[in-house]
Amino acid sequence: MEALLLGEGVSAFQKELACASAENVSRVWHKKGPIGKLHNLVVYINWNDSRREEFRRAIREANAQDDAEELLPVIELTSDGGVRWNSTFYMIRRALILKRAFRFYCDDWRKPAGSQRDLSTDFLSDADWAELRLFANLLWPNWHTSELGN
Repeated sequence: MEALLLGEGVSAFQKELACASAENVSRVWHKKGPIGKLHNLVVYINWNDSRREEFRRAIREANAQDDAEELLPVIELTSDGGVRWNSTFYMIRRALILKRAFRFYCDDWRKPAGSQRDLSTDFLSDADWAELRLFANLLWPNWHTSELGN
């Protein structure tokens, strides 16, 4: 499953992550496409209370839209915890539920003064979201089967 999500060479990827400096970990993840970009967004937002509160505000903004088809739950983001496929599935599934909030968060995000990190390189495009949806659809039967076995 990990190869499906992260491509060939998962152990080389894990080794690259282990050897990367704190400043370069997000660059390593970014190379993994939409899953890596989502990972970086979730880690960034979950880094501290202020960012988590900004994301909750983005959820409230998305819910306040006149054309909001349904209200988003005010829930925390789930991080993937590395390269385990089931935790990646949980992260993607939660992100898809909160997609509109991600859009608000990214639209309002400004690079902090003095920061080297440019989160905008990890903003998800419509094509990225479509790919994440495909991954979720591919992983769901495996997740569902493993949950039934527990």
